[in-house]
Amino acid sequence: MVVSWLPPAKPNGIIRKYTIFCSSPGSGQPAPREYETSPEQLFYRITHLNRGQQYMLWVAAVTSAGCGNISEKVTIEPAGKAPAKIISFGGTVTTPWMKDVRLPCSSVGEPALAIKWTKDR
Repeated sequence: MVVSWLPPAKPNGIIRKYTIFCSSPGSGQPAPREYETSPEQLFYRITHLNRGQQYMLWVAAVTSAGCGNISEKVTIEPAGKAPAKIISFGGTVTTPWMKDVRLPCSSVGEPALAIKWTKDR
């Protein structure tokens, strides 16, 4: 399962990492599992989930002040195969004149996507 998110609109300081929480209601687990990723990465792949079992996922940005507000909690149920989709978000990219620009595009699923960038059609 791949979880993706956007950075908080108003972070409480410099984001040092993201914490992804995954709980399974009714599984007997007393606390959610926690996964961490760098502040640059806006998605995370959670492995070893059981097909047909429901999971609740949410994300929080972490700064030196601690864990911020959590995202909306989402309930999911893993399927056998995921359809091909883009999992990264668009947005505005600003860079100094004559500097290289990196436009990330992450995808998951089957069949694998062929990513193609175009300008002016």
